[in-house]
Amino acid sequence: MDLNNYSALELGQLIREKKISVKETLEAAFARIDTCEEEYNSLITVCRESAYEQAVKIQEMIDNNQALSPIAGVPITIKDNICMRGTQTTAGSRILQGYISPYDATVVSRLKAAGAIIIGKTNMDEFAMGSTTESSYYGITRNALDAEYVPGGSSGGSAVSVKLGECLMSVGGDTGGSIRLPAAWNGLVGIKPTYGSVSRYGLITYGTSLDQMGPITKTVEDCAIYLAIMAGWDEKDSTSISREMYTRAYKVNDIEAFNDNDRHKSTWNSENEKCSYVKTRINNTAKENYRYMTSSLGNSIKGLRIAVIKEIMDMIGSDPIARMMKESIRQLESEGAVVEEISLPLTPYTIPVYSVIANCEASSNLARYDGVKYGYRSKDYDNLTEMYENTRREGFGPVVRGRIELGLGALSEEYYNDVYLQATKVRQLIKQEYLQALQKFDIIMAPTAIRNAPKIGEWVKDPSITGDIDIATLGPSLSGLPAINIPYGKDANGIPTGLQLSANYFREDLLFQVGKTLQDSM
Repeated sequence: MDLNNYSALELGQLIREKKISVKETLEAAFARIDTCEEEYNSLITVCRESAYEQAVKIQEMIDNNQALSPIAGVPITIKDNICMRGTQTTAGSRILQGYISPYDATVVSRLKAAGAIIIGKTNMDEFAMGSTTESSYYGITRNALDAEYVPGGSSGGSAVSVKLGECLMSVGGDTGGSIRLPAAWNGLVGIKPTYGSVSRYGLITYGTSLDQMGPITKTVEDCAIYLAIMAGWDEKDSTSISREMYTRAYKVNDIEAFNDNDRHKSTWNSENEKCSYVKTRINNTAKENYRYMTSSLGNSIKGLRIAVIKEIMDMIGSDPIARMMKESIRQLESEGAVVEEISLPLTPYTIPVYSVIANCEASSNLARYDGVKYGYRSKDYDNLTEMYENTRREGFGPVVRGRIELGLGALSEEYYNDVYLQATKVRQLIKQEYLQALQKFDIIMAPTAIRNAPKIGEWVKDPSITGDIDIATLGPSLSGLPAINIPYGKDANGIPTGLQLSANYFREDLLFQVGKTLQDSM
């Protein structure tokens, strides 16, 4: 049995129909891991024992004809900055080596409840800081299609584990493109959902106002079902918000699937009424989410308005990527969509703004790692101050140390007003620019990466190679908008390229609709 022959939904159906057992599925996954890991290094931890224990429980439910989700029994992986009870969670860093999480992240709990079987924790750039998955303390990860090339980052291990057929979905984390970029360079679908729609509880934080988790899959349909399972309000996450809460707060009438539009068009008569409503609607079910997200799958895109960003098109540094954009535009227009080029003048500022905000938030979030409570502790110290200093110097890699130092500098009294505060103001302007465009257009489209994937080691020798490579992914991240990578074409070296589609808040259904159209055209 080869997992590469199936999508997650196809395999889930075979398992429910008892044509394939859950044990057989796991045996195929672990056989693939045993074959591939030495060369590609997509996993930090392999969870054989817990996976087989969970498989027994799922198989019993199947044998007893109990109702199960469409992906029950399907093997998945999760990025190693997502906590899973009883399992090492390192964030790709030496400083968390040996840390065993005492609890499950909310997304892990929801996936387990749906019957997904977690078989491993994936490699990543240390603390998600990188675009190539070369900065991990646990070694580099190689592109699944050509081991000489980087897989993208920081969720490179997640994308590679799916592309190699070790699993059929992986949960990645995305701060500035860390799901979308590795999905693009490995020929996969990967989505960064609306900020707050997936709980961040249990995610080891890099940038608090930017981090989101989302699925990396083979198909648009698989992506929709896994996001439906993962999404929903969580009282443990202060940034969490559901589609109903957003719709209510901003009077956005886009929840036809719930058959209560009239209720949402009215205004709250009292705070108690608001609280009562929120309590009754707060816990979205995966079934409701899936019905909404897939409501447009297979529908015509005729009449949809799609914008292409002029500033990004002008920056494309590869003929294959330029050709891919032209072909995708031609395909969308042939399906009846209206495609226009627009100007977003603040696009060049997304890189410095993102760099300042992400590094400042990282310097604050990573201050907790000091060798006192958990993880790595230096053996070379004579007093408490030396223990702190030596632990952090030895425990963090050079990329992480550099970004912490940049963040601390921007937050210092000398530079706070002129650097950090100005970056937050420009961020709001970038957000307004995107939202104004989305008043006229349904989708904003760009290449996920404006350059081809570099070979292993090229970025280390010349960091400028990746300096602007993810400029297209940063705008939606800074704005909190949902964005998806759809694989489309290959570069001259045979490494896939990808299209990024972004839409308004909680309009993932539009991303799946257009993404499915592009997927079916290939």
